[in-house]
Amino acid sequence: MKFGAWLTAQDERLDPVGKLARDYLGSCGCGRGSCGRRRVNSVAGVRRDIDHHGGHPDALDALDQAAAEWRSAQE
Repeated sequence: MKFGAWLTAQDERLDPVGKLARDYLGSCGCGRGSCGRRRVNSVAGVRRDIDHHGGHPDALDALDQAAAEWRSAQE
């Protein structure tokens, strides 16, 4: 499973990863489901997007946590 799909599925969590997921879903304006405009499906792509938009350090911390969880789920 690609990181973007995994992250999308975390949107109901009540922690920083859940907030990151909701922000990720809201970034294209279409919400949950398939979206032709979504262009980031990798950890590096999400990180670039956060950096490009001047993201808060907490968002990067949440991304690191999410990436670690995603990698563990892939094993």
